[in-house]
Amino acid sequence: MRRPRKSDDFKEYSYVKKFSDSEIRLNSINGNRGVALIFPNNYTVAASSLSWSWVQQLFWEYNIPVERYFYEKWFKKFYSIESFTPLDENKVFLFSFHFEPDIENIVDILKNREYQF
Repeated sequence: MRRPRKSDDFKEYSYVKKFSDSEIRLNSINGNRGVALIFPNNYTVAASSLSWSWVQQLFWEYNIPVERYFYEKWFKKFYSIESFTPLDENKVFLFSFHFEPDIENIVDILKNREYQF
């Protein structure tokens, strides 16, 4: 993944990279990518959710690489924490939500973003 060229996209990329650099990874992603595990809330809430990491681990056990995404209202491209891949480059979107207001965030992710499907 090369760095974004637009200043707004680079701001989002840098924000996600800050969280990515703070994590310790036990597994690396290999193979075909294309599955996005999206937590429709900010990183702090997502990282405190055991289910987000647990579901990713379940996919890894079956050799299906999953990339994690989180939500911020100002995001446009949504970069993954693992490889900084934009969300629209994935073939499958999986959502993990636990709070009713997150449904609004899911609709916002799907409806109002710059995807090129």
